Amino acid sequence: MKKLVSLLVLLFLAFSMTAQERGQKKEREYRKHRVERFKDFTPEQMATLRTKRMALALDLNESQQGAILTLNTQMEEKRKHHMEERKAFRESEEKPSVEARYEKMNEMLDERLRLQQEMKQILSAEQYETWKQQDKGKRFYKHKLGWRRK
Repeated sequence: MKKLVSLLVLLFLAFSMTAQERGQKKEREYRKHRVERFKDFTPEQMATLRTKRMALALDLNESQQGAILTLNTQMEEKRKHHMEERKAFRESEEKPSVEARYEKMNEMLDERLRLQQEMKQILSAEQYETWKQQDKGKRFYKHKLGWRRK
């Protein structure tokens, strides 16, 4: 009886480990597909798509769409520049110093604060709250899927 129970436990563990590996593989494939889909877009094209999605979600008027398009274009250009820096850094295989990581994180948070202040000026109070909830949901969803670097 003990042998049977231990055999069942081992089989259960083996099946759960393979299922977890399949889930991780599927997540990697999804992430790769998502990156490939938008890889060749210019920052202006990405900004336009992001602005139109925001216009649909937040019911923006024309002046708000214009202001957010400008803001999104700036963000996408910075994002593209940062992606190129990260790619070059990964190829160099150097480890960043603590000070360099701190500076990058500090810069990123300053940029998020600046974006938040500008969005608060552009959007109405209800639109801003909806935008904040959507942003929070995206961060939560990414965290739940494990998109954080490990």
